[in-house]
Amino acid sequence: MGRRPRSAVLALCDGRLDLGKLEARFEDAFDIRALQTPRLRFTDPKILTLVRLLVEIPEGDRSSALLGDSLTAAIFTLLSVDPQAEQRERKLAPWQERRVKDYMREQLPRHIELQEIAALIGQSQWHFCRAFKATTGMSPYQWQLAERLTLVQQHLISSDMPLDLVAEITGFSDAMHLIRVFKKRTGETPGAWRRARKANPVEEQRTEMLEPS
Repeated sequence: MGRRPRSAVLALCDGRLDLGKLEARFEDAFDIRALQTPRLRFTDPKILTLVRLLVEIPEGDRSSALLGDSLTAAIFTLLSVDPQAEQRERKLAPWQERRVKDYMREQLPRHIELQEIAALIGQSQWHFCRAFKATTGMSPYQWQLAERLTLVQQHLISSDMPLDLVAEITGFSDAMHLIRVFKKRTGETPGAWRRARKANPVEEQRTEMLEPS
């Protein structure tokens, strides 16, 4: 995003956010009138959870840019929607899903923004996020992360390059970041995963990559 996601949320809290630009960014998924109407004692558990996740993203971590964009889009859109309005989950058309996935794979390991992906099929960021998850079962960030981890596994098996280099060429901020994410998803550190598969070629052949469908 042009403004860091966390900064955008803080700006809304103290009235510094340009609501006109926000409305233009989220298009038909955003109702500016809802944010202009005071709501006393307003609380929403969903929004609180999203804000907590957003604040946990390390400042300046470009590898989580897509996650930050997705959370910010969800927060502002939830703030602007009519809670009584019926929300229908619409899936991406097969050609839309194919185009988006092909583009995200082609751009790896570059960090792409949510707005860039949504624009490929002419949707607002919020509608795209909902449709993508309804179609794949994952958010755009989760899907992209799985693709990056698949690349990591391929490099671990096919080369002896150090982890810091693997992290760099697959879009992670550093080796420690890669280790944390890899272990969370596989239950093993990259080093242990690599040693087990190189020591046992049969195990390597049976290895299922983390590539999403």
